[in-house]
Amino acid sequence: LGAAHRRRAQELLKTLGESPGADARKRLVDDPASEAEDADRIASRGRSRPWAVGELALVGAVFAALAALLTYPVVTTLASRIPGDLGDPVLNAWILSWVTERLGHGGAGLWSPPIFHPYPLTLAYSENLLGIAPFVAPLAWLTHDPVLVYDVAFLGSYVLAGIGAYVLFCTFL
Repeated sequence: LGAAHRRRAQELLKTLGESPGADARKRLVDDPASEAEDADRIASRGRSRPWAVGELALVGAVFAALAALLTYPVVTTLASRIPGDLGDPVLNAWILSWVTERLGHGGAGLWSPPIFHPYPLTLAYSENLLGIAPFVAPLAWLTHDPVLVYDVAFLGSYVLAGIGAYVLFCTFL
């Protein structure tokens, strides 16, 4: 820590007086060796490590199995049923179908789906699912099945969230 930080810490210690732990805080401020150790510890926190493809594939497989198990009927009814109710999931399946179809045309007319006529740019009124669409677009272009695409995106979201949580946990462990 620099001189300005040391002065600020000493001012805080004076205002704290003799509260419990004041001796430990004073030692941390006055001891340059402990400052260096603290700086190294803080700098090493969050340092990324190289990720092995095999490790992430194994983690992905574990989370795929968990997603299939915990959302059980979904994996057996791919392309025939949408998980959940018939409200938002159906709307999201349609939006995902629209966005992937428009991405196949270079994004032309993406923001003007055939809803809420005569208003323009009506995709902006709801979720646009542009973050999900690139991942499932190839499947949508091959199958032209919006229910299958939605189900794969639904299950895939659990897998990607699990992998992300694993990486985050290992990074800051």
